[in-house]
Amino acid sequence: MPNKVYFEVAWDNKHFFLDCEPTTTIDEVKRMIHSCYPEMALSDFTLAWKPKDGSWTALEDAKSLSGCGLSANNSPAENPSYLGLLRKGETVPKMDSLSEPPELPDNMRISNDNQA
Repeated sequence: MPNKVYFEVAWDNKHFFLDCEPTTTIDEVKRMIHSCYPEMALSDFTLAWKPKDGSWTALEDAKSLSGCGLSANNSPAENPSYLGLLRKGETVPKMDSLSEPPELPDNMRISNDNQA
């Protein structure tokens, strides 16, 4: 059984995580996204991938994730890849950054005094 590919999908101020088999096509991923956001027609966007050491690349709908270079090795659960939605005419997806998490309360912090 192939390992799963994990990625964060970003579109404007929306960020969510998906995991798929490497054999999943880009069109199938687009349909998953469309089921969450039906206001955006499938024909209105293209998916793009940004490798950790590269720039955004538009992905072909007919190709599989593995055919586009995404694998369990470069997109593991602990360090997922980014997929962005390109609207017509865009070469770089518009994404708002995630907010910073709040500070941990003092009683949840690990201190040397509390360790045995």
